[in-house]
Amino acid sequence: MSAYARYAVYVVPQGDLGAAGAAWLGWDVSEGGAVAQADGLDLDLPALTDGPRKYGFHGTVMAPFQMREGATLEELRRAFAQLGKKIGAVRCGDLEVVALGRFIALIPQSGVADLRAMAAQVVEGLDQWRAPLPAAEFERRNRPGLSDVQRGYLRRWGYPHVMEAYRFHMTLTGRIPKAEVGRVVQGARDYFAPLLADPMRIDDLALVGQRPDGRFEVIARCALQG
Repeated sequence: MSAYARYAVYVVPQGDLGAAGAAWLGWDVSEGGAVAQADGLDLDLPALTDGPRKYGFHGTVMAPFQMREGATLEELRRAFAQLGKKIGAVRCGDLEVVALGRFIALIPQSGVADLRAMAAQVVEGLDQWRAPLPAAEFERRNRPGLSDVQRGYLRRWGYPHVMEAYRFHMTLTGRIPKAEVGRVVQGARDYFAPLLADPMRIDDLALVGQRPDGRFEVIARCALQG
């Protein structure tokens, strides 16, 4: 039996941006360990980040999935490594802190089409390793706000926000009160400002697993081409 309940493919920044994101959330997904959260921000980071903490600082490429029956982690790792040889590195524009409804996230200002194409390659390339979505999980995710296309994606790919419905973002908070959105956005902008001046380049992808404690950690990385 696998040590992980679910798997996913992430963009996990390294270097200064990765360290800053880990300190914002309080969890280093690359190292699989807790880190001290940033202070002095006049924000209640432990409360704001309680939801996304277990996932770590990342941009989702292929959403968490259960492995199909009979498959092994070693097979998934090999398939992941081979997939990286077929996907080119992606150049994005500068990152910006924005409100996505009542969540706060970092999003790139360009490269959206390339990101969408990259994510589609991963979703299609690893789909054979994904177990079918259980009926109960389909019903849980089948929310009234989904379009017919997204509902079809949920049924076919196990997640509604794929293909042309995909939007790359790096989540910074859980759902926050509407009245607090502006203040939290500004606080996050101040915190990340020194790291957002240069365009983002995605040179590798991370295969991650969800541990028994519910938190995610990097299992393997694969370099992208170019």
